[in-house]
Amino acid sequence: MKASFSKPVTGVDAESFTLTDESGAPVPAFVDQIGDGTWGLFPHQVFLAGEKTYTARLAAGICDAHRNCTRRETVWSFRIAANRGQGSGDTSVPLDSPGFHRSAPSLPAPGVLAVGPVETSGRLTVTFTQAVMNVNDLTFQVTTGRCENPGATVPGHLSSDSQGTRWSFEPAKPGRPAAGYCLTLSSGVYGLDGQSLQTFRRHVG
Repeated sequence: MKASFSKPVTGVDAESFTLTDESGAPVPAFVDQIGDGTWGLFPHQVFLAGEKTYTARLAAGICDAHRNCTRRETVWSFRIAANRGQGSGDTSVPLDSPGFHRSAPSLPAPGVLAVGPVETSGRLTVTFTQAVMNVNDLTFQVTTGRCENPGATVPGHLSSDSQGTRWSFEPAKPGRPAAGYCLTLSSGVYGLDGQSLQTFRRHVG
């Protein structure tokens, strides 16, 4: 499932973008940004049940940089094909939306305001100077150990607050590594007006 917007927004996460089955039961899922203005909902179970109808909901209150917010919930339903590979539909991600032109930036480039420390559960939080987009496992990388000699990549899940300024990494396997993390944020992270973050790397204990 995908939700696409005509301009940069914040507040799209697993609480505001949800999926339910035919009985109305919630379908557990991750929500991640997959394009400039597009978010994808990825069910934990990966494959949904064939010949069943599901309903996606996008809550009201999704806002742009000027606090212009959607006022109504958006709801749509779809039916899963009986057999895998028989379904149809547009799976592309819209490109070059009018509101995403990156010329004449009006805000300073985003920066990192605060990092960590690593919690006992292994959770790591990064606060940016402004709302940012395109934060994913390619642009927000966590490895074990020190940055001079980093270890293995730590699998986990990223989520943000409703403003898009504070992002949290939750490791798939809870626990704080003795040597801490090496956090690397790439220039693929950018603000709502398209300005990129300067590459950031730091050991976090």
